[in-house]
Order: sequence, then C-alpha cells, then structure tokens
Amino acid sequence: MKSLYLLISFVLVGFILSGCDSNDDGDDFELPLPQEFNEADYTVLDSGLRYIDFVEGDTTLAPAEAGTSILVHYSGWLENGFMFDSSVFFRGTPFNFLLGAGQVIRGWDEGIVGMYPGGQRQLVIPPALAYGQIARQNIPANSTLIFEVQYIGVRSTQ
Repeated sequence: MKSLYLLISFVLVGFILSGCDSNDDGDDFELPLPQEFNEADYTVLDSGLRYIDFVEGDTTLAPAEAGTSILVHYSGWLENGFMFDSSVFFRGTPFNFLLGAGQVIRGWDEGIVGMYPGGQRQLVIPPALAYGQIARQNIPANSTLIFEVQYIGVRSTQ
C-alpha cells in the first residue's frame, strides 16, 4: 500500500512540474515591457514628472480634468521592466477614480490631466510623486515608476 501512495505521489509531482516548464508550442505568455521613447520627446513638468502621448485620443471631446470621475486602463513597471500592476493583464477591468482628489499617487493626478478620451500616455513618475521612501508590495522604496495609461473617458453616473 505504501508503494502505491509513493507511485501516486510521483505521478502527481510529475504532472505539477510538467505544468511549470515552459513549452515551445506558443502557449507561453510574457507580460510586455514599457515602450521605449527618445528622452528628448518627453514633456517634463516642473515636478520632475515626464510624459509622452503615443496615441493622442479624440480631440473633439473634452480632455481629462481635475474633479472628474474617469476610467482608465493602465500597466505599471519598475525601471528594471518588472510589471507590478496592470488593469489590463491582471484584472481585465478599467480603473475608476476621481482625478485630482488624491485617490491615486500624485504622479497620476498630475500626469493624466489633459489626456483626451482614447488617448494613451506613458508617465515616468519620480519617487516623490509616487510612494517616496515607502515600499509597497512589489515596489521598493524610492522607485521611479513607469505607467502606460489609456484614458477611456468620463465615468457615467448612471
């Protein structure tokens, strides 16, 4: 009986380990890295926040402004390319917040203002506009954060 349990254990471990190996059939999924842009193409704010619009969005609609409840999709990386959060890849649902109300890090409140619906922007947020000297989950203290944000639009009140 002991041999049967041992055999079953080896088979189960084999199945588990085979699922952990990478395969060559194209089913592996790698999270994307942030896009790379020329440093000279970024807009730099007095606060040290850098941003670049890589999709302008619909300029016939009103841009994002403080005091508005907005919907965004985003992905966030550390400078080493580690994706620490994403509404797209981790949850599959947009994020809603009141812009300019301190519900998000300061770099978002500053960096999303002026985006047009459908627009996509990369934000390079210095530590002082992110979490500063505080470590948060997978984000070390004093980290510069890179976000790619898609401004979906104003959240409907219905």
